[in-house]
Amino acid sequence: MRRMASGPETQPKPEARKTLEPVVPFIKVDPRLRVVSLRYKVPIEILASIKLDPEKVARAYRTGNDRTYFELASVKGKVTIMGRPLAFGAVAKEDEVWIKLTLPVGTFYWVMPRTEFVKTTPEQWYEKLSSWFIATAERRPIKKTKNGTIYGWFIRKIAWLKIDEDVESFKWLVEKLRGAGHDDPILNAMLLLLRYNPKVLSEDAKSTLVARIIPLVATEPIHTIELTIPGTGKSTVATMYSFTLNWLYFTEPPSVATLIGDARTGKSTIAGARGVWLDEIDKWTRGTTKREDLRQAIEAMLTGMEQGLWIRGKGGEKQIKVYNPIPVYLSGNVGLTPAHPREVVMSVIEAIVGRPGALAFNERITVAVSVHKDVADEIQRSVLPTIVRPSVLRGAVKYLQMKYAELNDPPDHVVDSRFKGRFRRHVKRVAKALAVLFERTPDDPDVIEVAQKLVEGYVAC
Repeated sequence: MRRMASGPETQPKPEARKTLEPVVPFIKVDPRLRVVSLRYKVPIEILASIKLDPEKVARAYRTGNDRTYFELASVKGKVTIMGRPLAFGAVAKEDEVWIKLTLPVGTFYWVMPRTEFVKTTPEQWYEKLSSWFIATAERRPIKKTKNGTIYGWFIRKIAWLKIDEDVESFKWLVEKLRGAGHDDPILNAMLLLLRYNPKVLSEDAKSTLVARIIPLVATEPIHTIELTIPGTGKSTVATMYSFTLNWLYFTEPPSVATLIGDARTGKSTIAGARGVWLDEIDKWTRGTTKREDLRQAIEAMLTGMEQGLWIRGKGGEKQIKVYNPIPVYLSGNVGLTPAHPREVVMSVIEAIVGRPGALAFNERITVAVSVHKDVADEIQRSVLPTIVRPSVLRGAVKYLQMKYAELNDPPDHVVDSRFKGRFRRHVKRVAKALAVLFERTPDDPDVIEVAQKLVEGYVAC
């Protein structure tokens, strides 16, 4: 990727820097957290972001997200869980409201007086119920039937993790980098937030990592395919997006039920998501996953990626239909031999849904990158042992999207004539996102050149 000069320097006012300087975007990691993270198989970002005993947080996270662990932890009829609802709903029953929260380990009920429920607006409830929480729950009878008593899990006490967007701390970080003489301070600030050291990254490496940032910048969905060798931080970044930005994250091929929702209850998984990250797509044609389930999921993705309309079912009462235009990020591992990312995704999808479906899927992909050994090794060496405050990453996304919304599309004549239809639209969207990151205009020749490479398929060796 060609180095692009920064725009005019705009140093912050001294008083603004003094106000913002104490707000540090990064969390100092206690070595104990790394031990607990490995022992309980819990992302260290989660442990470092919550000011509670890490052992308790780790056990609560494992209990709320691992079905087998939950079964072992719940034998006494009481559990402490941490999670984010996959689906939720509320039903009024006489003077009470029953809130139903569906987690990976099962369903939990939160009961409160109707008078208490109506103090919060529907918008506030939606935001809250889409968030992470820690709660204590106990097993109690729901109702008696002729066949016996039906039991369920009821939440006794719940604490929602605070969701805030610290734009000012991100802006402070950008200006600190600018003052230190960094080129492209916005891009480098984002690389730091993703735990990469921009000082040791080549332009090829940055071209790869920028693919992970672009979907956060655009207000329209930008769908991406990234192929690298293992160990370049795909899972770490995906976990960060899942916990901090409310993305869905799949490490196995999803079924249409896990991707969109349960047709039996009508509850949607994808309704509150801000993005979808599908990892290890190179393994989709292997393993025990039913080919028909995966075919249905891909067909649903075709509509979701194009129109923002996620549909499960053929119609009727049990059909789920959700409008949520969000980015889809596909990642996978690649061997030592250079491979074009669009060719790889075509071969994977074609094996499942056939040639026409694969062509349609490829057209929906906006950015395609493939990284091989030398550059991948460089990315591995650049990883920083830091943890980012979730509020700062959320603030960064808010700031970048505000900047993106202020820009106009580049004119047609600056885009090469070989890009037609959807691909021309892809180039324009990527150019706008790059213009934000490089503080340039969307029609800048360097911006357009990089955008075209990323859309066409960028292979870094």
